[in-house]
Amino acid sequence: MFLATSARPCFRVISAEDIEVVNLERVGFNLKNFDMAIIFKDFTKDVHRIDQIPVQNLDNIKQWLATLDIKYYEGKSNLNWKPLLRQIKAGPGRCCPTCHRHASRTLVS
Repeated sequence: MFLATSARPCFRVISAEDIEVVNLERVGFNLKNFDMAIIFKDFTKDVHRIDQIPVQNLDNIKQWLATLDIKYYEGKSNLNWKPLLRQIKAGPGRCCPTCHRHASRTLVS
């Protein structure tokens, strides 16, 4: 199980099996906090965000995600997930020609 909390006094339990990838955002600006976006395998679900996580927790979170075999990425900015998920749901080749070429090679091999 994966427990996601926020600054608000509400909690949400998310199963690790439901997570496709986690994006750690605003990492590397020497800020005191970073954000985490949880992207579900079911791309029709909204991305769950946890904002303003103290940077002291970054290494522990990365280790924990690795032990759960959840892929994660770090970035210096927050991403706008709604349009990104729309492009992903549109299928290979609709988001960019490179994706289409890569998907075609993968299917042929």
